[in-house]
Amino acid sequence: MLSQAVLRCGPQNVHRHRVASHELHLTDRLPSEQVQAVNALDYYRLPASESAIRLLCMISAHESGDFHYVQQLRGPALSLFQIEPATFTDLCHYAKKRHFSINIELPSSPWRLVFDQRFAAAMARIFFLRFNEPIPDDLHAMADYAKQYWNTYLGKATAQQYFNAYSKHFKEK
Repeated sequence: MLSQAVLRCGPQNVHRHRVASHELHLTDRLPSEQVQAVNALDYYRLPASESAIRLLCMISAHESGDFHYVQQLRGPALSLFQIEPATFTDLCHYAKKRHFSINIELPSSPWRLVFDQRFAAAMARIFFLRFNEPIPDDLHAMADYAKQYWNTYLGKATAQQYFNAYSKHFKEK
């Protein structure tokens, strides 16, 4: 079973619409202080569960087009998570109301999502804290959850695409 996740993007040379290089994988042996995705949630004192980490990895794998894009080619969404500026603003208001520790860094420009993946992962986690339904443990159910809450019925993505993106980049033990 997975206990930690790694979400590293480096070097931080971001071209107009592409990440210069990337490394993203799951591991069950690294301490959390060495793991950027977990570290993001720890840094901002946000709830970090195994399911939450896997969900963030699933969404970033799909939304970034296999970790190629940090900005939509035709659209406003930013970061590996493809968070739109309007959603970012809503998340900032929600974080302030809930008194999350990320508030000391708000308000911030949505462009920070492109260059600070720790911040982007924290904002994506805050997005899911708004819902009462727990994040499922099962990957297929998690893909359905991603479609329902992140992409919604209006989005082009399918639950299968979320599942496939995760399966392509993350090997479960």
